[in-house]
Amino acid sequence: MAPDVLPEHDGAYLFRTRCNSCHTFGGGDHDLGPDLAGVTFTRPEAWLQKWLSDPSAMIDGGDPTAVDLYTQYNEIRMPNLKLSGEDISRLMDYLRIQDKRLGFDTGEKDERENAPAGHHDHDHDHAHEHEAQEQAHEQAHEEHGGHSHDEG
Repeated sequence: MAPDVLPEHDGAYLFRTRCNSCHTFGGGDHDLGPDLAGVTFTRPEAWLQKWLSDPSAMIDGGDPTAVDLYTQYNEIRMPNLKLSGEDISRLMDYLRIQDKRLGFDTGEKDERENAPAGHHDHDHDHAHEHEAQEQAHEQAHEEHGGHSHDEG
């Protein structure tokens, strides 16, 4: 007998109902927010949990990554979604599952998780990161019958 609920079900529901209007997962950046493909690879888990808990507090507190996102997206603040700790855990599980599905290596996180929130000097190559996100974007398009497109 199959389980009633898949482990990522709650996180998938949260993503669809709370995140999907401003974010994609492998579909490219949105006018209101970034593509979240690879986010569990590019951001420390503690930072993501804090961001999901209260993004405005991070911006107001001067977190460099939060301020960069705020500036990049025309000073549009991500709303406080009033997620419980359990909701954040479920959403994080879903994001990790999606990153693994898209081929992101989410296993090498020890140094990033020990870095202070917003710390961005964690020995990875942003050019490689961008290339991986582009590949994930193309893969997602192909899987969903989409056509590739050029920007610009």
